[in-house]
Amino acid sequence: MVDVCLELLMKKANEAVTVGKLIYPIIREAGFNTEDINSVEEEYEIQAIKSSIFVDRMLKDKNGKPTCALQAKKVGDTYLLGGDIKKTLPHTLKAGIQYSVFTEGTEWRLYKEGRHYRTLYLRGQNAKRDQEYLVDFLKSIRERYKNDYKSC
Repeated sequence: MVDVCLELLMKKANEAVTVGKLIYPIIREAGFNTEDINSVEEEYEIQAIKSSIFVDRMLKDKNGKPTCALQAKKVGDTYLLGGDIKKTLPHTLKAGIQYSVFTEGTEWRLYKEGRHYRTLYLRGQNAKRDQEYLVDFLKSIRERYKNDYKSC
């Protein structure tokens, strides 16, 4: 995964390439079917009381219930994630969506119930450990365990 991250950074890949080469492989490894709208829905509208927003992807549990909003940017655009976070979290909370993930493929910011939970890096010396943690975290969302996901 680190090699892919570096390759995309060097090529200045756009968001679609980042999603296809970095984000979808992680989501698939966690058990989500990116071809099934009952598992991953693109451009999902979150309805709030007075307004609505679209998130890039909505990850759904094994019963098809929206569980995790995912906002993606092109690789390297970590500074743009902040705007998505401020815009998205109030809507996910109002809609009862417990988890949100903001990523540009190499940095994954995880939120639970509107609060920052953890940031993982799929580059650098802890990339393998962080990738394993991320996949386990996403699996727990897919399976909707009754117990909260615990830190490794």
